[in-house]
Amino acid sequence: MKKIVVSLGIIGAVAAVVIGATTAYFSDTETSKGNTISAGTIDIAVDGQNPWSEDYSFALEDMKPSYVKYSIFTVKNVATNPVRVWKHIKNVETSDGIMSEPECTDGGGTWNPAANEQDDKCAGGNYIPKHDIDKVIEYDMYICEGDKSICQVDGDGKPTSNNWTIVIDKDDGITLRDIKRHYIYLGELEKNKKMTVVQSYHMKSDTGNWAQGDAVTFDIELLALQLNASGPNKTTLLLENKDPGDWSRITGDGRYGILTYETENDTFDYDLKVRGLEPDENYTLIYYRDCPTKETCTGGWPGKESIAITSFTTDANGNWDESENPDLTTDLPKPGDLNALGAKFWVVLSSDWDSGNQMMQDWHPDEYLFEYNLVRYEDTND
Repeated sequence: MKKIVVSLGIIGAVAAVVIGATTAYFSDTETSKGNTISAGTIDIAVDGQNPWSEDYSFALEDMKPSYVKYSIFTVKNVATNPVRVWKHIKNVETSDGIMSEPECTDGGGTWNPAANEQDDKCAGGNYIPKHDIDKVIEYDMYICEGDKSICQVDGDGKPTSNNWTIVIDKDDGITLRDIKRHYIYLGELEKNKKMTVVQSYHMKSDTGNWAQGDAVTFDIELLALQLNASGPNKTTLLLENKDPGDWSRITGDGRYGILTYETENDTFDYDLKVRGLEPDENYTLIYYRDCPTKETCTGGWPGKESIAITSFTTDANGNWDESENPDLTTDLPKPGDLNALGAKFWVVLSSDWDSGNQMMQDWHPDEYLFEYNLVRYEDTND
């Protein structure tokens, strides 16, 4: 029996060789030649200028209490790729500017009109300089999709059409000092598309004589990044409450938040400022997660989960300020989240949030604060 088995094995091997030697196949070969990988471009122009060289000093001079000054510009994507655009005010510097008699005496000095030099006119007495004018210049911002033919303003530069979106409302009382060095998200721009931005600056009505002749200088910078970029290294998230009926943002009621955070770091370093919430009330800043399935969330809600970042108690005016650097041990949004563009951040009443199940258990959106744009954070230790 063993010899028969061996013999069959030899016959099979020989047959395989014969077949392999005599079988042919039809074939065809096609070649794609000259393939090139080319980098796309990221570039924006402002009011047709590239680089941007406009100076708005002429429009902002001679500021007085209760005065409002406007500036307007249009951003166009002149490159090949869609972009996300941010704006920030930087290099803010204040000075006494031109000295006047009311400012001199208000600061404890003695006015000498006969002095030849400006600096000598208030050399007597005990004048204490005060020129932090950026604290009394309130700021707001509007955005409109399109150019100035669609995004209409009146003779002073104030938006008049219904095409405008209020990003920062003047009645919230946010000052130039509050937003300096903060990157504020403006939105996405497709190739050849435009957006128009209006900013206004208004001096508080109760500003005293100490501000006479004072000056503040600053630069306005626009940053365009490709869509999948995390954002500027330090960016700002605006938070507003919402109408529970139509889910629209409520602006101008003095209830808002500003969250400034590092977009790439081994810890989530942030500064949080909230204003106008309920006084002496407990709140929680949460990351409201869109999970792909119930099983991927720990909170028990189908596809929903809310993870606490911090909790705090407002003061007697409903305000709170803090700086923290928690270790989140994850990117934001978490890998696999339904919304891969960014994470939702909310400030909610702690009594409405179930910390045990990490989920909302009650709902009062007009008393919360919601993100104006999404958060993207890369944990460099993750």
